[in-house]
Parts: sequence; structure tokens; C-alpha cells
Amino acid sequence: MTDIKSYIKLSRPVNVFLGIVSVIITAAFFTPFPPILRILGAMAVVSFMTAGGNAVNDYYDIDIDRINKPDRPLPAGLITRDGALGFAVTVFVLANILSLMLGFGPFVVSGIIAAPLLYFYARSLKSTPVIGNIIVSLILGLTFIYAAVVFGNMSLGYMPAVLAFFFNLIREIVKDIEDMDGDREQDARTLPVMIGENPARVIAGMLALVMLPIIPLPFILGIYGKWYFFVSGIGCGLPVIIIMVKLLNISRPVDYTQLSAILKYDIAIGLIAILLGNL
Repeated sequence: MTDIKSYIKLSRPVNVFLGIVSVIITAAFFTPFPPILRILGAMAVVSFMTAGGNAVNDYYDIDIDRINKPDRPLPAGLITRDGALGFAVTVFVLANILSLMLGFGPFVVSGIIAAPLLYFYARSLKSTPVIGNIIVSLILGLTFIYAAVVFGNMSLGYMPAVLAFFFNLIREIVKDIEDMDGDREQDARTLPVMIGENPARVIAGMLALVMLPIIPLPFILGIYGKWYFFVSGIGCGLPVIIIMVKLLNISRPVDYTQLSAILKYDIAIGLIAILLGNL
């Protein structure tokens, strides 16, 4: 039973849940509503891909996580590296078999684009300044593109993919600042390690500034309705302003763990805003 719980923790259930919600929200864009079997299939693929990506990430990051995240299953000794790799391969294979059953287009997105990106990100791109942050943010945005392809119109996934990309890019840089000690110890070439904490803070803060006018853009363009404007403005816009101010005020220390958590919840609120904006 402990092993099952450890593998569930390895998959990071919150991330898996956000992926499932992303699929449901993308389905809500379509009229008529997509067949339930295709929705369930897309949810399963996204869940497996997310779990596999997290397992591969922890496989390669075990030494860094011994410093930054010692309670994770691998550094805590609850799962072996071989066990994590076997789990990742298994769920990746299952995901892409299911994806191929949903059609060649979905398989291209999951098997030819997303799976290699997840692997190479974890193995070598994660420690590449900026590029690693961009790649993992693109992978998150691909969730919406994938679901939209499964349901028959890829263009309906573009806007939520853009919003998810920017939110996650800011969060990735904040997380890298949070993990500087472990990354420096393992010679990981992340942005904060390469240029320093304060310059990285400024870059994340400027990205938050760029993000601000993008948040109401779908309402202005008539893509989403008024409920999107209200919920995203209060639930996403205000927190982004607060985060931006905190990051740019380099004379004061900030709790990067707290900022990362806020950005993660902001992504969830943004998904809810998109869903309400389509009612």
C-alpha cells in the first residue's frame, strides 16, 4: 500500500488533476459537447503523460531533490530510480496507445511532440537557462492543444494554451530561484544560477507585467464572456499585480515558495474563469 501511495505522490496528483480539468474545460468550448468516451480518453492520456513526465523529472533530479525536495519519493528512498523509470515508461506507453486509438492527430501531439519534449526537458533542457523554462511551459500549453485536437478543432485550444504558457513561465523562473541552492550544488545552469537572484527576479517580474494585459485580452476580443473578465480579473489579475510588485521590489526579501504556490492556484482559477466565460 505504501508503494502505491509513493507512486501516486511521484505522479504529483495536483498536476494530474489540473490536466484533467484542462481537458474538461477544452471540451466545454465545443458545440455539440464532445462524446464522453473521447473526453475520458483525453483525460486518461493527459493524466498518464503528466505522471510520466513528473516521474522522469524526478529520476534525473534525484541529487538536486536531496537538497531542495528531500521528502519526494526518490530522495526519501520510498521508490528506487529503476522503479521511477519503469513507471514512467509504462504510463508513457499506455498514454500513446490510448492516444493512437483516438486518432493519428492526437498521437502526433502526445507521442511525437509532447513525450520527447518531456524526456529531453528532464534529461538536459531543464538546466538550460530560459530554454528549459520555455519548454516546460510549452508542454503545459500543449494540454489544451491536445484536447482540442482530440475534439476536432485545434484552434479552440490556442488562447488557453497562451495563458497557461505565460503563467507557468513566470512560475518556473520563481521555482528556479527557490531551488538555487540545490541547483548550484549540482552545477545546474538555471537562469538564477547563471545571472543571480535579483536579475532573475526582475525578469520574472517583467514577465508578470507583460502577462497583465494578456489576461483580459480574450474578453476584449470577444472570445470569452463577462464572467471570464470578472473571475480572471479578481482571481488572476490582482495576484499577478501583487507578485509583480513583490518581485520587482528587490530591496525586500520574498517567499518564493509562497509565490510559486500562488501562481499554481492562479492557473486553476484561470481555468475556472475560462470555463465560466464559455457559459
